[in-house]
Amino acid sequence: MDEIGELPISKGFDKIKDAILSNSNLILKSPTGSGKSVGLPLILLKENLINGQILVVQPRRIAARFLANRVAKILQTKVGELVGYQVRFEDLTTAETKVIYLTDGVLFRKILTDPFLSRVGLVIFDEFHERSLQMDTSLALLRSLQETKRPSLRLIVTSATLSSDGINQYLGKSKSIELFARNYPVEIEYRPVQRNEVLWKKVSAEVKKSMSKFEGHCLVFASGSYEISKIIQEIHSSPWAKDFLIKPLYGDMRLEEQELALKPSGQRKIIVSTNIAETSLTIEGVRIVIDTGIAKKSSYDPIRGVNVLLPQLISKSAADQRAGRAGRTSSGYCIRLWGEKEHQGRQEEEIPAIKCQDLSEIYLNLVNLGEDPDSLGWLQAPPNNSLDRAKDTLRSIGALTHTHEITDNGRKICQFPLRPRLAMALLMAKELGCLPAFALAMALMEDRSPIIHKDFNRNIVDSYLLQKYGTLEDEGLDSDLKLLLGAWAYAKNEEFSVDRCKYVGIHAFRCREAERLANRFCRIAGLQEFSFEIPKIKEFAEVLLVAFPDHLAVMKSRGTMMYESINGINLHLNKYSEVQKAQWVVALNLLEKPIKGKIGLEMEFVTEVKEEIIIKAFGQKILNGQEVILDQQTRKVIKRNYDQLGTIKYNIRESESATKEDMQHAYSNELKVGNLHLKNWNAEVENFLQRVCFITQNYPEYLIPEFNEDSKNLVYEEICANAKSWKEIRNREVLPIILKLYSRAEKDLLTQAIPQAISLRSDRRPYRVEYLGVKATIRVSLQDLYEVKVHPKVVFDKHLVTMEILAPNNRCVQITNNLQEFWTGSYPDIKKELSGRYPKHEWR
Repeated sequence: MDEIGELPISKGFDKIKDAILSNSNLILKSPTGSGKSVGLPLILLKENLINGQILVVQPRRIAARFLANRVAKILQTKVGELVGYQVRFEDLTTAETKVIYLTDGVLFRKILTDPFLSRVGLVIFDEFHERSLQMDTSLALLRSLQETKRPSLRLIVTSATLSSDGINQYLGKSKSIELFARNYPVEIEYRPVQRNEVLWKKVSAEVKKSMSKFEGHCLVFASGSYEISKIIQEIHSSPWAKDFLIKPLYGDMRLEEQELALKPSGQRKIIVSTNIAETSLTIEGVRIVIDTGIAKKSSYDPIRGVNVLLPQLISKSAADQRAGRAGRTSSGYCIRLWGEKEHQGRQEEEIPAIKCQDLSEIYLNLVNLGEDPDSLGWLQAPPNNSLDRAKDTLRSIGALTHTHEITDNGRKICQFPLRPRLAMALLMAKELGCLPAFALAMALMEDRSPIIHKDFNRNIVDSYLLQKYGTLEDEGLDSDLKLLLGAWAYAKNEEFSVDRCKYVGIHAFRCREAERLANRFCRIAGLQEFSFEIPKIKEFAEVLLVAFPDHLAVMKSRGTMMYESINGINLHLNKYSEVQKAQWVVALNLLEKPIKGKIGLEMEFVTEVKEEIIIKAFGQKILNGQEVILDQQTRKVIKRNYDQLGTIKYNIRESESATKEDMQHAYSNELKVGNLHLKNWNAEVENFLQRVCFITQNYPEYLIPEFNEDSKNLVYEEICANAKSWKEIRNREVLPIILKLYSRAEKDLLTQAIPQAISLRSDRRPYRVEYLGVKATIRVSLQDLYEVKVHPKVVFDKHLVTMEILAPNNRCVQITNNLQEFWTGSYPDIKKELSGRYPKHEWR
């Protein structure tokens, strides 16, 4: 343990020890590289200060695995003995394991199965500033447990950037300690990507410059695996890079591949990573950081009901974390590919997940645990509308009753490490007898697709399936899931050989992992034997429609392959989808993506649906409707009968046998929505309506009725009454019909109070008054004002008229509400300037 002794965590351990002995909780703020992830649990174990297991919670699987391996190496033991890790689908621990590195999701499931954490003495929430949904929820539950039934349980919250005041007050019985490490200076430069620059070319150019200028390894931060692959491809294609070791680093990689990027190397390395390298993971020898300033962040869009994972700008705090990776052991260098001014406008810290993610899975599990999510002692309470949406979702799938009590199905759903809708779909698949296939399909789509589309050889896979299962026809229905399952079946037959699967464009590792997960799903659902058969797509469609009714969509445009969901949302078909030209489809997943330069929703894992399946699934929710519309091209009025599901109208039957009332209704509706326009709705009409609006808004005491949308609709209906054609309607007079809405007294009052024009001199024409908002305005020539003694007013001399005074060229030289002040104020200067330019005009 010599390498731990020089770390700040060791040098400050006396403070930590005193705090732990005298308090239940500890908040530890310590910079990256100070040893809090590795040294703290090791020293606590060595000093025997904790009675029970030590759980070290990490936000990411790669960090949990890597840290457990590193600690085991320091202790000269195997992973799974004294030190182990637990991540999703992997458990390298035994009954004797004392220190367990685990992800926040695994901790949450552990609390659900053992609410007392009976064998645990300490939980360390490492890198707490990342604030995942499961981390916040687990902290709230453990705080409650500590205050009630397990006062001996200890909690430590650590971070490099954590603001300790709020968490210290929240936990109570706690001590805050801040440790300092030697910070080597990191020179930061801002070099924004220009509009015409390609990101990976820009990154490659900056890597080349910095590697020639500085020593050490280079760490590049990118938003996702696609950007990483493009950057690495660009660097590999450059002759200057031949002497460097270039490695990717992201979560969806095999452990062996991740270790290649992380382990020490005598050769200079260029590591292109997602934000998993921001914290926890230490890459020795990094002196250069190139930061794109972008990371993929998960959030929930409540309007469209979809989970969103899109590249977004990182916060200032995250940018500082990234830059700090270059100054661990010596001075470093960081290039930020955005502007310094833009940096100042970024958020200070990342938004906690509890503020922006779907809460339905957390909510249901808390209810099943006997907790009330609405009154749980959260560090930061989730928004009320997020809690309400979670309850609505859970009621809609039968997991909660209308009084928010958990149902039998709700308890079964809680056993699955899945979103509630997906878990409900598995239970339905069991009832229909297609659970193994459906569980496998769900497992295959959990992470990225096992099909590598650019390399995928469908003919080879189809040939194998035809030989193995016979005909692939399934009542004329197509489904992406069938191809997904076919890819797995081929990989299974090839014993998940990496080379043989790669040859046909299949990711063998993902297929093997999916089988393990599908087995687990089946066991949870009560089916012990995983026996796979290619399923009937009709059964799949039935499951999907009940589990994801809002993912049903109908073809909107064959040219663009655009669909419309029953909620009226436009959905794009994935370009790799096997389902082409289907009228009705249901998608297993909706994902927000940049599409043709804009952000749109794309359907993934799509299945074709026939109308009889829709009728069976939705039953009485399908309505029969009737409407009268105007055909915009023929201008004919058509009566339509249709079936309607959500916003979708289909099975439309049209008839031209429309009555006069039908015609009136159709034409007036088109006028209301602005699709048609009347010839005589002219300036005279607008002037009258402006006068009405002026007096109703500014002088309501005169009791003139306002002209609102209802008034306009009445006018449209009368104009369209008893008409035989659009031509007849279009040419009808408008103002006389509007005037009918007002009595003679009201019209006389308007004429007197709000005149259309006013005279300033008897020998000049009247000036038209414009009434807008609170202003009544006239435009008048300066020479016409010489004989005007009194500033004009309207509304029985209550309202001053704003005067725009015009030069001989009809351009405004002054705006005034006080003519006398104009003459004594600005007029002399205006006269001096204009008289020289226009000497033939009268100037007094």
